[in-house]
Amino acid sequence: MVATLDTRGWADDAREIDSVTISPLGGYFLVYMDKYCEQSQSGTEENPCGLMVYDRNLKNGRGLLRLVGHSDIALDAQGREVLVYQDIDTDHISMLDLESSAITALWPIDFSHTPIGLHISGRASLAPGWALISTYDGDPASHTWMDDSVFTIELKSNGHVVRLAHTQSLVDESMEHDYWAGSQASVNRDFTRILFTSNWGRSGTGKVEMYLIQLPKDWLDYLS
Repeated sequence: MVATLDTRGWADDAREIDSVTISPLGGYFLVYMDKYCEQSQSGTEENPCGLMVYDRNLKNGRGLLRLVGHSDIALDAQGREVLVYQDIDTDHISMLDLESSAITALWPIDFSHTPIGLHISGRASLAPGWALISTYDGDPASHTWMDDSVFTIELKSNGHVVRLAHTQSLVDESMEHDYWAGSQASVNRDFTRILFTSNWGRSGTGKVEMYLIQLPKDWLDYLS
């Protein structure tokens, strides 16, 4: 099946597309717009902004979020297609149901010590109900458990959070070479292998290695 969406004219009104992706089961097409929506507003087909979603025919566009930080798509424990994202308005890691647009706050982000950055991986389709989070900041000291960490989060309110590793990566945003030192962890389909990058404290050098975390196949059983 081939579908097209005519975006001619969007850029004329500062509505350029930043990126696009499709949901795990192919039911939804997400469009991240450069233009944020105003407070308490959401995008429409006529006035797209923030995060837009379309059906698989690229029709019936509707706004999901007025703005969105780093995010990824995933499946929750019931097999529903969801977006796990940094909620900039509430300072939470949150989950959004792509069908109902319902938002669930999963875990607060503590910005009281450092400006924590996050990356999210929801690619574990064979372990639905879980997503992987990696964080970075510009402080070599750790002030909270979330600083410079790789951890997994259960996709439900008051769910489990399991810290898996400290990345040892030092990211100074004024250093161009540190861009790839922001961990950017990614998980495999059954949540048994995780890759992340780290400069191991060598800020500004451009030296970044890749590390592997291996988990036993039954690790989720220990949380029940």
